[in-house]
Formats: sequence, structure tokens, C-alpha cells
Amino acid sequence: MVSGSDDEELHSILRGVRENKAGLIEVDLRHKQLSPHKLLEIIDALKSNTVVTTLSLTGNSLDSTVIGRLAVLLLENRSLLDLELDFCDLNDDLLRVLTSALEIRKVRLNKLTFMGNMTTPRGENEARTQTVEGSASRKSGAGSIGGGGVPPPSSSSSSSSLPDSPANSLKHNPGARALIDELLKQKAMMEEEMRLLREVTDRKSASDKKKAMDGAKKHRAKVNLSNVQVNELTAVGNAMGTALFSCLVDGWQCCMKEMSLEGVPDVEVKAFDTEIEVLEKLPYHPNIARYLFHEKSDNRVRLFMTKYALSLRDVINTRRAAVSEGTLSYFYPGEVAKWTAQIANGVEFLHKNHVIHRNLKPDVILCTLDTRGFLSTLAITEFDSAKAISKKKQAKTQIGTPSYMSPEVFCTDGSVPYTHKVDVWGIGMLLYELITLMVPYEDEDFAKLNSFIPAGVLPSTNHIAQDYDALLQIFRECTQLDPSKRPEIKRVREQLLQVAMDFDSFEVQTTT
Repeated sequence: MVSGSDDEELHSILRGVRENKAGLIEVDLRHKQLSPHKLLEIIDALKSNTVVTTLSLTGNSLDSTVIGRLAVLLLENRSLLDLELDFCDLNDDLLRVLTSALEIRKVRLNKLTFMGNMTTPRGENEARTQTVEGSASRKSGAGSIGGGGVPPPSSSSSSSSLPDSPANSLKHNPGARALIDELLKQKAMMEEEMRLLREVTDRKSASDKKKAMDGAKKHRAKVNLSNVQVNELTAVGNAMGTALFSCLVDGWQCCMKEMSLEGVPDVEVKAFDTEIEVLEKLPYHPNIARYLFHEKSDNRVRLFMTKYALSLRDVINTRRAAVSEGTLSYFYPGEVAKWTAQIANGVEFLHKNHVIHRNLKPDVILCTLDTRGFLSTLAITEFDSAKAISKKKQAKTQIGTPSYMSPEVFCTDGSVPYTHKVDVWGIGMLLYELITLMVPYEDEDFAKLNSFIPAGVLPSTNHIAQDYDALLQIFRECTQLDPSKRPEIKRVREQLLQVAMDFDSFEVQTTT
């Protein structure tokens, strides 16, 4: 049972009625002295409700407007079966409105009470005959149940006063049909008024939204893209003639990758153009380096992106040095899993957009730091090796960094296409390096890679502590020789997130 005593309770009732909450079968508003406006809110909300079976308005003063709306509710809602209207200031005229609605209602009420009103026994009996109990007592001649405490007329009364008299039956009363027609007309008028009100509201909302957007545009910061101030050189790019700079674009700090077009082979220029094309088409994603804009002149190309604090290569090299000095331990398994999951999330986004990266390694993963200086967000960059694939455009080129290259890419002669599973292999190698702080195959003669990689020989894991077994299992699944047996990147991401949740911080002991 839900009862309303104040605005908060009424809002709770209205919300429950409108949401059709399964537990709300009775709306109890007895003696709340609600205003007609609030009563109408409840009644209108009940029209589409299919759960509430009991409505008690006892002790509230019901005027003709409320009674008219209640009559419409009875016509439209078949779920409502019990109606309590005791001490509601009803008279015969108001009661007759409800009786008329009940007469043509397809479902009879189980209970209808109206004790303490200014109604006559005759009016009450007419209303009572439209309930299940009233109908049964009428057929059996038994006394009325559940009414206002007024006994039915005695058998000595004239036939014109009996409820089953044809002359008094509402079915034979032309005024009843006229009353219902008037109610339906009022309902149609009310719905038309509501429709017009909604149109006005919608227009006002649209106007307000437009004003807000215009205001936002008016106050939006306008960036002059031609006002570029190049600051310090931060790194030399992988491709010939490229360099990375920290710069200001109209006062906004960002990163700029520049390629000189003088003396640079066409293949390098094409690769840079590919990177710009891929980034420009990709929607924003937190684990992909944010493209801002680019500019091209006769002698150079510039790509502007969000500035990141450092690369994952920097993070690994710093930790490796600290481990060598004995000041820090290896990365915790939970950390490794969480970071690699972010990279996998970015790769999954690329694959959904039909792009394969083909050169995943710590050097192409950029990082932001939180306020404590810890790694926060990891984003994939360097898309000069990327490929947008389709049924007509397939990846066949041998490209990437050998230590991270999958067997099918390492062995390709340009005639057999390979799939996005090459990036799953790359995730596996990234995972290996985060665990060991070693480049894959670092301890092996580089010349052996020509035989190791095609044969699916993996970097040694014998020196890795058991704490990393769950991560090593993911590594082995990602680096299976047969690409079709490698898991989808979504599955890899889910596994990594599970490992991240399973692990708490602990010190890692490596075997010698």
C-alpha cells in the first residue's frame, strides 16, 4: 500500500503509477485533502496503468471536474476494480455521472463505497447495481454489500423506486447516453488541449535549445589554426624526415608531428598520408591518439594531435633501470593487465572500424599521468603502418618491427593476405614486455628471428614468477602460430580485465 501525505509522497505515488510498478496495487489517498489539480494528476496517470486495482479517494472533496475525469478513467482503465468514495461531498448528480460510466464499462467494479455523502438511497442503489456484488444481490434479491450503509428499499416501496425497474434502469434512460457522450466529448477536447499544449512546449523547448546552442557557439573559444608556435623538439620520428615537437596552437598546447618533403622517398610520404587519412576518419576514442588537424605545404606536412606525457617505452625503460638498481620491483600483474586491457580496447575499436595497426609495440603507445604521477590513459598512435581493410582492400605487405611481427606478416611475400589477428599477436608481445621489461627475443641472436618467428617459437618465459601465470596464459593464446586459433581482441580485453580485478598489489619475486 502507498499513501500520500505530502508532495514528496504524492510524487512517489505518481512515479510508481506512471512506471507501472508491479508492487503498487493500491493507491490510498484517504483524508489527504488534496487539491483538485493533484487529484487530476493521479487520475490521469492511472489511465495507462495496468497494475493498480484499488483507488481510495475517501475524505477528499470531489468537484464536477474531478468526477468527470474519474468517469473517463473508469471507461479507459479495466484494471481498476475497487473504488472508495466515502465522505467526498458527492450528490446524486455527481454520482450519476459515475453510474453512467460504470453502466457501459466492460468490466464491473468489485467494490464501490460512498458512505457519508449527500446522495439518496435511490442514487446509491443505481450505482451499486453496476458492481459485481450489486449485480449478484440484484439477481438474488439479497441485501447490498459494501455501500454507504443504507439498506435497499423495502419490498413495500413502489415499483418505480426499485433498481431493477425498467423505467429506472440507465440502459433505458436516454439521458445516460447523452451524459456519456458529453463525457467523451469533454475527453476529446481535453486531449486536443493537451496536444496543443505539448506542441507549444515542444516549440518552446526547441527554441530554448536553439538559444542555448547559439549561446554556446557565441561563447565557444575560436582557435586560429594559423597561429602556430613550435616549441622544443621532443623526439625524432620513426619515418625518414619526421620529428615530434611540442607546440602551441593559438595558445592551446598540443603535439605536432612534422615531415619534411625534401629528399624523402615517396613511400615514406605515402605512409604519412596514410596515417593522417586513418586518424582523420576515425571517431574519437580515449585509447586512440586524438587527431586535431593537419596542414600541408609544398615542402612539409604537419599533423597536430593531443599532447601526451610520455610513451610506454619511456615507462618500461625507467622501470627496467630501477629494477636493475634494486630500487623498484617489476610491474604488478594487476597493473600489467589493466594497462594492456586499455591497449586492447583501442585495438578493438580499430578493428570495429576495419583498421589494423600492424606495428603494436611500446614505442607507439602514448600515456597520460594522473595527479599522483601514475599512468592514467594509454593511447595508440603511429598509424603510418596501419591499413584500412575491406573485401576489396586486403593487407598483404610485410611491415612492422621484427621482434613484434606475427609469423604471417614476417613470412608474407605480398601475395597472401592476412587478417586483424596480427594485432592480437602484437598485444601478446606487448604483454610479454610489460611482464619481463625485455624486448621480445632480446636474448636471442637477431639472425635467429628468421627461423624462430616463422616456426612460432616464442620468447622464453622460464624466468617469470608464477604470479604472472594468468597473464602468461593470455600471452600464449595471443601468440598461437595459427591466426585462426588466436582469440578475438574483445575476448583478450575481457580476460585482461578479469585478471586486473583478481589481483591485489603484491611484491614480485623473479627466479634466477
